[in-house]
Amino acid sequence: MREAWIYGDGSPGLEAASMLAELGFSPRRISSGSSPADPHAAYPELVLILVADTLACGPVNALLRDLRADPELCDVPLVVAIDSTAEVAASIQCDEVILQPIRIEELGVRIARARSRHGIVTAELIPLGSLEIDLAAYEVRLHGEPLELTHMEYRLLELLATHPRRVYSRERLLSRMWGHDHAAGARTVDGHVGRLRAKLGPEHGRRICTVRNVGYRFEV
Repeated sequence: MREAWIYGDGSPGLEAASMLAELGFSPRRISSGSSPADPHAAYPELVLILVADTLACGPVNALLRDLRADPELCDVPLVVAIDSTAEVAASIQCDEVILQPIRIEELGVRIARARSRHGIVTAELIPLGSLEIDLAAYEVRLHGEPLELTHMEYRLLELLATHPRRVYSRERLLSRMWGHDHAAGARTVDGHVGRLRAKLGPEHGRRICTVRNVGYRFEV
């Protein structure tokens, strides 16, 4: 499941976590002022920041700059929820701003727009001829039949297929998939790619292209 980080405390954070879970994310709450650093934590597919009042907008912009400066987070969609005016919203440097209280319908739309800005496929079903990747059902079908993938194989395919033609280095895939767990290495990535290609078959396995001396990209 796609991980989402939530910066925000109290009941708004709990409510936002519940909405993100309903939208298909695995929410991870991060207390204000704390570091998300965890050697075994994978990087998120989304960051949601809850701003309690207008006075907090300055620190929020500092946080946004820090997130954008991280090479692993620079292309992660950033959504900020504020309880303020449109004028304040214009000063926040993020992908999308949403007013609180948050409604799940609008949050879903804002997240989809933020992801689209980064070239991320937002459709719940990705049809590729005889291959279908059903993000809503967490299922991959080949010729109409469910394909048995391990959890990590599915996550790898989901990441590559929702970011078509984007080149991921082996190191980047390691951090996105396995966090900073040093038990995994470049051969771990190559092994998962090889097994995933074999399960997809010759027609679709070739969609995962090797970029020599760098990593992999997905072709639609």
